[in-house]
Amino acid sequence: MSARRGLLLTPLVAAVALAAACGGSGGNPAPTPSAPKSIQVTSQAFQSGGDIPSDYGCDGSVGSPDLEWTGVPGGAKSLVVLANDPDASNFVHWLVYAIPPDETGLPWGISNEPKLAHDELQGKNSFGDTGYGPLCPPKGSKHTYQFFVYALDTALTLSAGASENEVTTAMEGHILAWGELSGKFGR
Repeated sequence: MSARRGLLLTPLVAAVALAAACGGSGGNPAPTPSAPKSIQVTSQAFQSGGDIPSDYGCDGSVGSPDLEWTGVPGGAKSLVVLANDPDASNFVHWLVYAIPPDETGLPWGISNEPKLAHDELQGKNSFGDTGYGPLCPPKGSKHTYQFFVYALDTALTLSAGASENEVTTAMEGHILAWGELSGKFGR
């Protein structure tokens, strides 16, 4: 009887752990610097303030959404992308840094490899994994997700797999401009 009981509890324990991860311990609030909010961030997957398709969530299959941006200032040395869920204590879903300043976006469904095609690096999300962590609010709720792009006056010298705290600390005092795209996602 106890072995069978353990088998029945395993999916429940996994579900509780996933719900806690998506609804609980997150990161710090994304930086909102005094630098101008002059970078325009868009996606072909969703409109600003609109609903994000289920393909980008924990029940979907395509991984990260595409992001495109314009308005990076000429003095930028690198870019950072940070995606979080402020409704879940700023749970970090994606962190990409060391993006060359002439890049104009990231395609959908990029690999979760620590190093990407143009030497961009991916950090740890709040799931504890490198790369994009799918959007996964508790069933029956809808959360807001923010996708920030920051232009920096320096190239970050962090290794792949850095934490959100390490990246945002390294960014302090170096943000030239920033932009944001937000959308809503529910299950």
